[in-house]
Amino acid sequence: MDTGVDIQEPAPIVSSIEDAEALWFSGALLTILADGEQTGGRFAIVDATLPEGTSPAWHVQPEDDETFYVLDGEITFWAGDRDQPVRRATPGTLVSIPRGTPHSFRVETETARLLTIHTPAGHERFYRAGGDPAPQRTLPPPGAADIPRLQAAGRQHAVEFLGPPPTNPEHT
Repeated sequence: MDTGVDIQEPAPIVSSIEDAEALWFSGALLTILADGEQTGGRFAIVDATLPEGTSPAWHVQPEDDETFYVLDGEITFWAGDRDQPVRRATPGTLVSIPRGTPHSFRVETETARLLTIHTPAGHERFYRAGGDPAPQRTLPPPGAADIPRLQAAGRQHAVEFLGPPPTNPEHT
């Protein structure tokens, strides 16, 4: 897979939430703790703070596995079957989605915070293409997502949008 970044031999990484690259992406604050350039393309780790109701489109990533570790809040995850959630995750829950599996999630609490691990690296380029540098380390002001920009970023960085986010009456 061509990651599109200059990959160097990885060295030890020391990264902090205060110093790492921060983005406003589709209503969320994303902090890229490790990217493909730092890890030799092996993985990327992103810390995400998301507001209630955040629910990405039903989508698939054919080139990377995505693992979520919930740090704070509650998030409902769907994977494979958009009509049946796999888990309402609370702090300490890990959900791993193999590449090629359609998935989404929804934040059920006022805010939620999670780590996402992308294996191999590359998905952080999608976040950069669809987001903006965060002028402050807070959630961005509320506003509608720039769908055409997200779709273009997805086409460029191997994210296929399949439809609207799933819903389930018992979890709304």
